[in-house]
Amino acid sequence: MKYIHLEGVILSKLFRKAHLPVLGILVLSLAFAIGTNDSYLRLFALLTAFVIPALFYVSLSVKAVEKACMYQKISPKQLTE
Repeated sequence: MKYIHLEGVILSKLFRKAHLPVLGILVLSLAFAIGTNDSYLRLFALLTAFVIPALFYVSLSVKAVEKACMYQKISPKQLTE
């Protein structure tokens, strides 16, 4: 498994901790969607299967951008041209 590197920020710890439950929710929701006959439950299961992992990976990407681009201690003199 490759780790996500972004300007020296390694996100492997967060990824290792949380990606298995997210993928488990994906698999369980897809299995439930295949096994149910009710169309509304199937739609809810499919939405759950794709929205929860998407939100996880979007939040992971946002965290990477925040760590790489948003510095806490920059003087106003350095920000102006």
